[in-house]
Amino acid sequence: MRLALGGWERLPLAVRAALLMVTGCLLFSVMGALVKLLGQRLDSFLIAFFRCFFGFLAILPLVLSKKDTMRFARPTFMAISCAARWVSRRWSGASTRRLGCH
Repeated sequence: MRLALGGWERLPLAVRAALLMVTGCLLFSVMGALVKLLGQRLDSFLIAFFRCFFGFLAILPLVLSKKDTMRFARPTFMAISCAARWVSRRWSGASTRRLGCH
């Protein structure tokens, strides 16, 4: 395992970024195919729950690691940005409901 990690670190940054993007595209394609396949048999809320659950399990090692991977440079700015995004989504949903779009 240590050899594989050392090989990853030696790759140029652009190559690592390209490999991560290709891997992400492949994983999203597999996820989309599984959602379509399971959508014929299971309720959509159950599928959404398991998508979030397995996504959480994939990110959990990053959150639990001792590295500064999940630490923000400006946490106050991040909190304000998240709050503004949440308020924006709440208001946009209310306006579309009033118009009968939902």
